[in-house]
Amino acid sequence: RMKKGVRDISTILDRGIKLLNDAEDETLPFITEISLETFAREITTSATQGFEGRVIQVELPQNTIIARMDVASLRSVAEHLLSNALKFSTTGAMVALKFALRDCDDPAEQCHLVMYVRDRGIGIPEDDQPFIFERFYRAYDQPNVPGIGAGLYHVKRLVERLDGRIEFYSRLGEGTEFVIIVPVEIVSSEPLEPHPKRGGSNAPASPSE
Repeated sequence: RMKKGVRDISTILDRGIKLLNDAEDETLPFITEISLETFAREITTSATQGFEGRVIQVELPQNTIIARMDVASLRSVAEHLLSNALKFSTTGAMVALKFALRDCDDPAEQCHLVMYVRDRGIGIPEDDQPFIFERFYRAYDQPNVPGIGAGLYHVKRLVERLDGRIEFYSRLGEGTEFVIIVPVEIVSSEPLEPHPKRGGSNAPASPSE
């Protein structure tokens, strides 16, 4: 039992150190094309691993969007926020992921992708909220949930590297919503063909309302 505990601590530290190293990496963004539907499917599949029976509700724009963006960095951001949302909410509680576009119809403005991650979990105490993006600060100080406080620091650094910004809204006992806003290039935007369900088992949600 003691050996297992040591291995668990070592694994947590290794993951935390990797997150911190990635956060300080100054590698330029690697831009590739991907459809938002594919991106949403990949990150929800990855984020729900280890959370048997949990479903992330997904809402996508009304058009089929193909965008050029740093897929790897945004995937890391989304997966971490979704993982937190699942860890700090009870089984059966809603976790929602929503994508929207902003300023894309105005030639004078740069198009932005807005990603919302919302949960109905424990929420972040008001006294902790000014510090949640600091290195080694645990916004959710739950003794039964492992971590060293590197994740949200990592997320903020990645978002800033993409010339984006991150916002959040939280109320204790009611849940938290993170909002990621990053510039993207829209390659194509086509009206959706009639389809009874988008995102397979993930039901529509409105996390920003």
